[in-house]
Amino acid sequence: MSVEDSTLVVVARAALEGALRAALPHVARKIPEDAPDDGAGLLRLAVVQDCVMVLASAIDRKRAIAVRFTVLDGDSYSDGVKSMWLRRSAVEALATFLAGSPVERVSLLLDEREGVTVQETGVLYGPQMARVAPAAEPMDEDRVDAARLLLDGAHGVLYQDAAVEMDPAVVRTFAASAAAWQIPLRVRVGDGYGRSSFIWGTDACLGWSAGSVLLQAPVTGELLYDGPSIPYLEEALLPPVLVGSAGLPAGLRVYEGGEDS
Repeated sequence: MSVEDSTLVVVARAALEGALRAALPHVARKIPEDAPDDGAGLLRLAVVQDCVMVLASAIDRKRAIAVRFTVLDGDSYSDGVKSMWLRRSAVEALATFLAGSPVERVSLLLDEREGVTVQETGVLYGPQMARVAPAAEPMDEDRVDAARLLLDGAHGVLYQDAAVEMDPAVVRTFAASAAAWQIPLRVRVGDGYGRSSFIWGTDACLGWSAGSVLLQAPVTGELLYDGPSIPYLEEALLPPVLVGSAGLPAGLRVYEGGEDS
């Protein structure tokens, strides 16, 4: 196995579990069989600069979230496998394993052949591990990019004042994310490219949703979000799908455990 085929980092167990659980409410429980291969409803686990990022978007593309936390150790995590996609059943399996582990640190391996492996570190005998196979990388030319949705939303301009209409289901979803990441539920609303955008959370746990505004005052000169997560989101942007690549075999990138998400 060459370094280009895998990426290995060491992270805080609690941070990885919290990030997975924060993104989980946005991952689809079941993706329709006739849905396009665009990645909506899946979770993407990525190594970006000195952080691990967990990104997800709803099937309807009206919600997205990105959670990031710092890598504690890694030999050459700037090369190798950058990201993998996971279905809900795989995310739940990893989160359950992490919740039952007593260690402070775990190793996270993204491997082209073996999938995603999380293993306890600092254990002299019998470290426990969990391994899941990723979903096939979405190859639709119009595949969803949670990082792009968040960047576009963040670049919206804050309203001076507004009367908003909020979907209770969306509020509950982001409340679950905030609880998992142990932050207050925060929201800002503004004009984002001709439609109202809501930015949830802040910095290391950042969400976006499209919304409705019943009454609005003029906008301010303040962006909805312009914090330290912006360069990470910019680097996490997905590259364009190569023409003709949709027909290429996906190899092991098919999740075989449990039901479809």
